[in-house]
Amino acid sequence: MKCSQIARAVLAASLALGLSVVSASTALATTDIRDEPGGKRLLFVDGDAIRSEPGGKRLVFIDGNTLRDEPGGKVLLVVDGDDVRTEAGGERKLYIDGNDIRDEPGGKRLLYVDGNDIRDEPGGKRLLFVDGDALTRPQLVAVLYLYFKPEKQGGEAVPADAKPKDELAQYAGTYGVTSFKSSDDANAKLEGDVVFTRAGEGFTYTGPGFKGAAFFFDDNLLCADGDGRSAAALLTKGDDGKYTGTGMNADGEAAKVTLTSIGDGKWNLEAADEKGHGEKLVVKRVEWSKPLEGDIDTFKIEVVPEVGQASRDPKDAIQGVGFEWHGKLFIGLGNGAGIGVVKLRIDGDNVMGDFVTAGGTTGQVGAAKKP
Repeated sequence: MKCSQIARAVLAASLALGLSVVSASTALATTDIRDEPGGKRLLFVDGDAIRSEPGGKRLVFIDGNTLRDEPGGKVLLVVDGDDVRTEAGGERKLYIDGNDIRDEPGGKRLLYVDGNDIRDEPGGKRLLFVDGDALTRPQLVAVLYLYFKPEKQGGEAVPADAKPKDELAQYAGTYGVTSFKSSDDANAKLEGDVVFTRAGEGFTYTGPGFKGAAFFFDDNLLCADGDGRSAAALLTKGDDGKYTGTGMNADGEAAKVTLTSIGDGKWNLEAADEKGHGEKLVVKRVEWSKPLEGDIDTFKIEVVPEVGQASRDPKDAIQGVGFEWHGKLFIGLGNGAGIGVVKLRIDGDNVMGDFVTAGGTTGQVGAAKKP
């Protein structure tokens, strides 16, 4: 399929050498792709996956220098030195000539790479802005392949929709509880519906006697809930050792969350909303043996009182549970021993998984989506 000049040029931009937008490192970055600095997120680069948003559905898988539709799946493009090819040794689609992107060696300039900006020409219109860690060449090729996805229309390619479809909306809805088991009481029951509502980059939900927040990641719903205040955060560890990401409470209020290690299992936790308002806490990671399905180790989170501050009653104290999985750190925080995390595997219209509460209760829960 023939590409338009813009589509081919944008794809090629990712291979430009010596530009700040492209990292020389082989480490896979996590970063946002926006229409302009501070603008709307268009795509999210998450290591070897390109997603519509953090925790969203994987759109492209990066397998070394090869782009695929899924792990082991169809080859979309191959990054081969200064060329982007249809396959290894296949047809060249683009050629990189310094900052200029050409259709072939000595050919017409199609695009200009200007630092973190991708422009149509030197000093021209900004098409995309890379907001975050520098990307590897294959990562940027994948991003631009998605953003300028060639679709044949009158013999020319047209840009893909700049506003990606909300892939997560399909998981919102009402789920009826189908199974429940608790380590506290072999005869315990949980009956009724759990309603998931799309909110921000994740979901809020309510159930029989509890409410919480959740994020989608790798075909799972990572949830945090309790019978009081509750919040969830999905974080990624950066090269500086800090964990950063998005947090959201059960009311759908979002914040940027940063965890910084201060030694002895303690972290500085900072959460700030878009206006800079937020909270700062010192929390401690307490190891215990309460794994989730697949031998995923969890840990308890306790707030460290400030000097001179008395410890709060356990029923009021902020505490939580966390776990690391597939390069992410997920934490659930709230007040009371009932706050906990739930990892739900999605299988069609059914969800099932394990839970662990800050009070030490473990168990399993299953639910089925209602029409």
